[in-house]
Amino acid sequence: MNIRTRVLVSAALAVAATFCCGVLLWIGASRSVAADAEQERVQAASRAIAGLVTLTNEYALHSEPRAAEQWQRQHEALVLTLSAPVQSGESSAARLALRTSIGELRALFRGLTELTAQAAAPLTQRRRDLLVDQLLARTQALTDAAYRWSREAASAEQAARHGLRIGGAGALLLLLGAALAQPIVVWRRVLRPLAGLERAAAAVERGDLTARCASTARDELGRVARRFDAMTLALGERSAALHHSEQRLRAIADNLPALITQVDAGEHYTFVNDYIERGFGVHRDAITGKSMREICGARQYAEYAPHIRAALQGQQTAFETRLVVRGALRHFHSNYIPELGNAGEVRGFYAISFDVTERKESEMRQAASEQRLRMIADNLPVLIAYIDSGQRYRYSNATYEKWFGVQAEPLEGRLVVDTVGAELYAPHRPFIERALAGERVESEQLVPLPGGARHLHALYVPHQENGVTLGLYSLITDVTEIRRSEAELMRLARIDSLTGLPNRRQFDERLVEAMARSRRTRAPLALVFLDIDHFKSINDSLGHAAGDAVLKEFARRLKSTVRATDTVARLAGDEFVIILDPIHADADAEHVARKITLAVRADFPIGGNTLKVTTSIGVALFPGDTTSSGELMARADTALYEAKSAGRDGYSLARSTRHLARVV
Repeated sequence: MNIRTRVLVSAALAVAATFCCGVLLWIGASRSVAADAEQERVQAASRAIAGLVTLTNEYALHSEPRAAEQWQRQHEALVLTLSAPVQSGESSAARLALRTSIGELRALFRGLTELTAQAAAPLTQRRRDLLVDQLLARTQALTDAAYRWSREAASAEQAARHGLRIGGAGALLLLLGAALAQPIVVWRRVLRPLAGLERAAAAVERGDLTARCASTARDELGRVARRFDAMTLALGERSAALHHSEQRLRAIADNLPALITQVDAGEHYTFVNDYIERGFGVHRDAITGKSMREICGARQYAEYAPHIRAALQGQQTAFETRLVVRGALRHFHSNYIPELGNAGEVRGFYAISFDVTERKESEMRQAASEQRLRMIADNLPVLIAYIDSGQRYRYSNATYEKWFGVQAEPLEGRLVVDTVGAELYAPHRPFIERALAGERVESEQLVPLPGGARHLHALYVPHQENGVTLGLYSLITDVTEIRRSEAELMRLARIDSLTGLPNRRQFDERLVEAMARSRRTRAPLALVFLDIDHFKSINDSLGHAAGDAVLKEFARRLKSTVRATDTVARLAGDEFVIILDPIHADADAEHVARKITLAVRADFPIGGNTLKVTTSIGVALFPGDTTSSGELMARADTALYEAKSAGRDGYSLARSTRHLARVV
């Protein structure tokens, strides 16, 4: 039940109680008045009955008409008194008996008056006496009934007065209860809940969000109290969340590697995080509440002033500055962020400053490194470039200008084909496309350049991110000199450095080729093994220089005695070999062997001395059969051994299965 209903009900009950009290008092008063009136009628009836008794006696004695008239008037007054309505609504038994008996009195008195009017006679006198006795007896009975009525009226009057007193007391108590119930209801249902709600509100106003009304009432104030409790609970949870969030933000702010401050519209610090102590060695309390001009100093404040004005005008600003912190120069990147109120007004700004010294130093180191790398790249004899997926140059070093006469900066954004020309681009195009497809590609080509044809080695490395090829790195090296050096090295690797003749490696290759050709053409060849007789004694007696001179001269004489198509090679030491390819007959090989023997016998002028040098020769013939190169060399070596065994300075000829030794 709501409060309004309760108040209305209590007011209605008070009105009803007042009405009931009035009704009770009216009933009690009415009964008391009726009892008093009844008592008066009893007294009047008693007087009337007493008068009837007196008048009856007087009439019986004197028979006067006056007494009869008075008796009639007294009887009528008694009848009138008894016939009056009973105000209490209840008829007394004695009164009813009086009303019944009063009518009989009238008849008896009428009979008495009639007998009195008759002539005196004994019978009449006796009848008259009998009527007087009856009349007196009935009147006396009326007296007794009147007495009983009086007793009943007195009892009724006493009961009415007692009821009036009880009714008055009850009405008073009822009025008092109604008067007390109304404020009790107001106190319990209105004032006390309002007082509890006010206490809880005051506690919440003081910051105690644990205050509760704890009302279980089902009325409006109960619902308000429960809503208040729910509100304070929500506020408590939100306050706890805000407090937790504030602590978390404070912990984050205090542990961030940045100086975070809050400045009001008057340029005074209202918040400073712990970085001020870690980074600057100053406690936050020494900063909070002071102005920026006071903390920063005039020179530093003048640098900050434009950014402060911009922030206080609602503009976010960022800038970099340098500070000397603890004797060291530090670089800071600062952001000023305006703090706006609910109406959009600027209440101050937040300042976040990051120490970017390491980044600055890294940038400077990187710039210096990039400059060094650029200088190195520009001075390398290598074309270095970055080409995007559209085959446009995005970077190129200065070597392009040296090779093509094109400056590096204007080159950026140009197509490769437009830069190097269609003729030079065509052979490189397949490799560039393969690299842009994600393949690491190398190629080497002889390319015509303005300064002449050059061997260029190109390396294309794809630039990929997340599996997508964004471009490629191109490194093109001029390997012309390297290829020339390699060719020379290859030549030197196949040539004996002392005599200029092919060495063992080249000899093996040529022997295999010559034997394959002989098998194919069925044209025979001859393999000639030679060494210098007693060469060790020349080295021992004249020295290695003389020995080298003998070897050179020996090689020259061998070459002069054979055809240009024949191969003369030095295997090792004083061992030489000749491939006669082709020969027409065995006699051709013998002829060459004799020529060599004769050519070697001529004097060797060595260092002002003349030496006698001879040679031993072993010849193996190859008719183009299935003999291997190893077997052929073994036969030639065996023939050489036979020539030495035969006394040197001669040759020995070995055919396929037999040996023929001759000394010339």
